[in-house]
Amino acid sequence: MNQHPTVVISGGSSGLGKAIGLEAAKQGATVVFLARRREKLRQAQAEASTLSGRPAYAFPVDVADPVAIEATVDQIHETVGPVDILVNAAGFG
Repeated sequence: MNQHPTVVISGGSSGLGKAIGLEAAKQGATVVFLARRREKLRQAQAEASTLSGRPAYAFPVDVADPVAIEATVDQIHETVGPVDILVNAAGFG
């Protein structure tokens, strides 16, 4: 795995997903947050960038929508590159 792995986290705008993302950022990972709430996503993105000194990314998406997920995966590959780690922390309800 590369020195700065790319970590994609669904449910990354709050709770466990955000906590995992921020810890990954502290460890030097490039973090990609996925969630529905844009403002909370941007906050998580800013915090991760500050912690790591590296860019972090935020993609608003509803993980219950397969078409939206496919489009987001394409955007991630185009913007960030290959994904090394995927964390599914999105809650449904």
